[in-house]
Amino acid sequence: MEAPFGVYNLSGAGPVQSWADIAADVFELRGVDRSAITPVSTEVYGAGKQMAPRPLRSALSLSKIEATGFEPRPVADSLRDYVGELPA
Repeated sequence: MEAPFGVYNLSGAGPVQSWADIAADVFELRGVDRSAITPVSTEVYGAGKQMAPRPLRSALSLSKIEATGFEPRPVADSLRDYVGELPA
């Protein structure tokens, strides 16, 4: 099958996660209680700072790349493997 020409989004598959969700996953994988992570909204984090505008939601759609038959690996699996290879 020849894939159509164009731009393809590519990230790991799975549920959409915030940076805080990912950080909590890393903490948990390293044996630290995930509650040690405190989620902070962009609005609160950026208060009083000059920051570039950020979209409220910025998840990538994988539908176009999946239509070619490519199945992205689940993010949770990739993160678990990566963190598992880090030194103690």
